[in-house]
Amino acid sequence: MLKIVSKLSARASQKIIRESLKASYLLIFFSKLCKRLPSLQAIMSHQLLDIFDVEQDFFAKSKLFALGSRLPAYSFCSLLNSLFAIHLCKEADIKIVKNVAKPKPTGMSNLFASYTEEAGGQENLVDFQLFRYAYDCQDEEDISLLIYENQNQGFKLIPELPHADYLMLIQNSARIRPESDVRPYLNQLVGLDWVSEIDPYGLRSRSNLLL
Repeated sequence: MLKIVSKLSARASQKIIRESLKASYLLIFFSKLCKRLPSLQAIMSHQLLDIFDVEQDFFAKSKLFALGSRLPAYSFCSLLNSLFAIHLCKEADIKIVKNVAKPKPTGMSNLFASYTEEAGGQENLVDFQLFRYAYDCQDEEDISLLIYENQNQGFKLIPELPHADYLMLIQNSARIRPESDVRPYLNQLVGLDWVSEIDPYGLRSRSNLLL
């Protein structure tokens, strides 16, 4: 009986020693992490500032419109070409990770979500078509017209705008007045169901529009 008790006591002591060692290792780990925390916070803050600067440059003096149309992208852009006497050119598709392109109730978009390494392979990416027209203003900044496909295979480029089929971004458009320079012309477009001006800074996933 004494042998059994002594064995149980020895096992209990070994277990206590193992748990104490685990606790010690955890304390060491967290103490090292706390020492590195200021530098990690500085790196994260710097990255957030970089993203903020990129967004400020990209959306400065821009107008964003959500468009509803059941027409395929090439047909829709062809109508815009005729309406505005322009030539929209096909650009490389925007690639977004599928779980980022799904509507989410909370959270922020990831600026680097389109990286294949983070996506886990091409099969986890969804492509959205992009078309561009640039107008040379000579002495002033060029005006760019960008048409984004917002829906593909049930996924959304901007999940906060689930009913928009396309997005139109006009860059360097400080002199453009939507009510007089854009809407009256778009209302003439056969195949366009509706149009609405959107504040890009009100969109959590606005970084998906960055090129």
